[in-house]
Amino acid sequence: MEIVIPEIDLGEGPIGERLLRELGRRIDWFNSSICGAVIASIINRAAEEPRIRRMRDRTLGLGNKMLRDAIAQAARSGELRPDTPADLVAKGLVGTLLFDRHLLGNSLTQRGLSELVESL
Repeated sequence: MEIVIPEIDLGEGPIGERLLRELGRRIDWFNSSICGAVIASIINRAAEEPRIRRMRDRTLGLGNKMLRDAIAQAARSGELRPDTPADLVAKGLVGTLLFDRHLLGNSLTQRGLSELVESL
């Protein structure tokens, strides 16, 4: 899991550009069959195996924390509304992409990602 899930690196700059750049790097991975297989395996095995659950929490939890922190920083700096729920937005961004791709079967595009990020 730690090998196949790309690391998040938000870098610096306006939040919209940072999200487009970082999530845009992931579109090919989200669209890949390996991504669906990894996610299905994580969901299935984490429920029963503490080792997989810890790995999930460490790997995916760190990525969510980095997104959440960047969104909270953008809200504090005035790029986003001050009352922006950073945790909900972070989960919503990635969750929307994964739902669209792996539950609805749609291919993700840079245009769709742009529309999602602009909706913030």
